[in-house]
Amino acid sequence: MYGLAVLDACMEIKARMEPIALKHNFSSFYELASTCYAERIDLSAHGFYITPDTGFDWKTGKGRPFSYFTYGASFSEAEIDTLTGDFFASSVFFAIKDASFCKS
Repeated sequence: MYGLAVLDACMEIKARMEPIALKHNFSSFYELASTCYAERIDLSAHGFYITPDTGFDWKTGKGRPFSYFTYGASFSEAEIDTLTGDFFASSVFFAIKDASFCKS
């Protein structure tokens, strides 16, 4: 399920990079990304995905609202050099509890 949100974000970034890639003949992805950065192309994106309707009735509270249940939290700390744009993830913490799937 989460992978489709990632795919959505990747497709958004790809659409921004494609015009630059078509104008040049890059030999590596690094060259493409560097040129996009130099031309001020936004290389970040937010993906979003809505699960298909599973037959949940919001008025009565009956049915299955989602086809999976996951509870979690995450935290990350990053250092960013505002002059060069270099970054370093100094710490990343995450926890997922009770990941399960409902049978159809």
